[in-house]
Amino acid sequence: MLPFIKLTEFPFVICTVCRYAYVTKEVEPHLKKHHKGIKAAARREIAQQVEDLPGMIEDRRGLLTWQKPPPTTDPIPHIQPPVADNLGCSEEGCLFVVGTPRGMQEHYRNEHRWSNPRGRGRRIMHQPIDPSEVPWRTGVQSQRFFSNGPGSGWFEVGFRAPATQTPDEAAMMERAMHAMEQKQRQFEREDKECIKAADAKIDANVWLERVGWAGHLQGLDPEAMRQLTDPVGEQEHVLQLIHDSLMRVMLKARMIATPSTVGSQALFEVQRKEVNKKPRRPFDNRVEEDTWARYTAVWSKLI
Repeated sequence: MLPFIKLTEFPFVICTVCRYAYVTKEVEPHLKKHHKGIKAAARREIAQQVEDLPGMIEDRRGLLTWQKPPPTTDPIPHIQPPVADNLGCSEEGCLFVVGTPRGMQEHYRNEHRWSNPRGRGRRIMHQPIDPSEVPWRTGVQSQRFFSNGPGSGWFEVGFRAPATQTPDEAAMMERAMHAMEQKQRQFEREDKECIKAADAKIDANVWLERVGWAGHLQGLDPEAMRQLTDPVGEQEHVLQLIHDSLMRVMLKARMIATPSTVGSQALFEVQRKEVNKKPRRPFDNRVEEDTWARYTAVWSKLI
């Protein structure tokens, strides 16, 4: 089920690479968007494994009635580490946690009928509020499972506990993250190892489908194929002889491509780009040297 992990206390899975939680219907889209190295068949298999788990929340609507963990919960592994400077509501039975004073002020006004003791006229721009003037708690250690949308609110963890990990916990987390990163790199490496034919349902490049290159080269290592187009090396003596011969042929062709040698009609045909459309002018072999160098380099790679 990698890169996901299921903690028994919670009705969703956690991506150990991105370190956020996902409900059942989000699993396959998340893999497709953020973990492109995982092949389609593997994505479907992982999504099915998650779907088969008991007691799972299927979509984000289920999070609207889901109860967040109590404040005494230990910091939760595999998601983003706790933030130590959030704000928490002090009213009895209220577990609201937020990251900004404005958010907490709005909560207190709407839920607990609180009013700012400073009043509107006494507020100084950018001046922080004295903690003694407000009823909420500061320095609240908190986490969240989801990055946005329903269920993305903060919740307090480790209440009455220090906001630190023991050396053993930190080492265990480091080993787990290292293993997950290795697995992700393996997914990406396997995806790059061979050329695959395009899927006509998702590939919009009609030209590639027409020429059939992907099908013809299927199974070959694309990196090895790219290396075949590298310039001839100093130790490749046979290729160097072939390259030199090719350069002589192209230079000779350039020299004779003149009206006095092959005639204007032939040069018009050389310049033709469309079968039914005659070019406005004949081919002209007079080009800048850097243009000629780029031109011959392309043909050297192809041949």
